[in-house]
Amino acid sequence: MEIPRVCSSLVTEGGSLEVDGEGTLLITESSVLNDNRNPGQSRQDIEAELARTLGIKKFIWIPGRKGLEITDGHIDGIARFMAPGHVLLSRPSELDDSVWTRIYEEAYDVLRNSTDAKGRKLQITEITEADMNHIGLDEEELDDINAGKEDAPALTYVNYLLVNDGIIFPQFGDNKADAAALKVIRSLYKDRDVEPVYIQELPFLGGGIHCSTQEVPDPAS
Repeated sequence: MEIPRVCSSLVTEGGSLEVDGEGTLLITESSVLNDNRNPGQSRQDIEAELARTLGIKKFIWIPGRKGLEITDGHIDGIARFMAPGHVLLSRPSELDDSVWTRIYEEAYDVLRNSTDAKGRKLQITEITEADMNHIGLDEEELDDINAGKEDAPALTYVNYLLVNDGIIFPQFGDNKADAAALKVIRSLYKDRDVEPVYIQELPFLGGGIHCSTQEVPDPAS
């Protein structure tokens, strides 16, 4: 494949960066502005490098949480661009005093007060996550997670994958939440074939379909 190579000293993963194709980037401070990836680099340093390499004109920084899970809060588990000016935001199944609720609330506040590279206010569509209590875990497994002995599974529906004219869309076994999320995504992506795929192990590894895949660009496009 004859694809130009762009070199950079910046350390990120695919799930760290979410672009709208028109110069706007969603990014979490916790996963990029972090000494475990980019020691000594300031926000200004990182923005300059992403502007150089990706042509980013507008940065929307969401706090996230360092060390909470394996990705340090990748943006692709929190919010995605459905289209320029339109963001899908993952909402916890229950809003409580947990860190996950605070991450969601902080993300919502940032997004509702942000504009994109073209000056548009962002439209926000929320997709409620699956409920850990309804995905087939036994009582012992739930107790271990609630006690902090095991990490909670990543049950966000925004971690889907766009492939050509289709979407590979996660399902977790929470029938009510799965159906509701599928209805939302099909209503938004009317021109794409949405293929629901049940994923059982990936959520317990800290990610989902988008986390475990990598798009390959079409050199002709």
